[in-house]
Amino acid sequence: MEKPTKELLPALQYLLIFTYFWSGIQKINPHYIDGVHPWLFSAFDWSEPFANNVMIGYATAIVEALIGVGLVFRVTRKIAVITGILMHGLILAMISPWALDWNSSFTLGIW
Repeated sequence: MEKPTKELLPALQYLLIFTYFWSGIQKINPHYIDGVHPWLFSAFDWSEPFANNVMIGYATAIVEALIGVGLVFRVTRKIAVITGILMHGLILAMISPWALDWNSSFTLGIW
């Protein structure tokens, strides 16, 4: 298998950076803050107090956008990667059959 060309790797990095950044920015809207965020955070007893906290909803959106910003700089890249992994792990736990049961076959978790 060939190594990626020098032009391909930065393009893929920017694609990932802008995806995280835009994913965070687009969550700053009433549908996410009033609908999706409370639903996700109602998954566990320990997360229930955060479900109707609007500021936590905005904070989750901003953290996701900052993951994208953190991926830009070498000094913050490791923190951004760890934060992204933790975020996705928490989301998988929240939508799992043992919490919200959003994806009862859990094909998303397997994928």
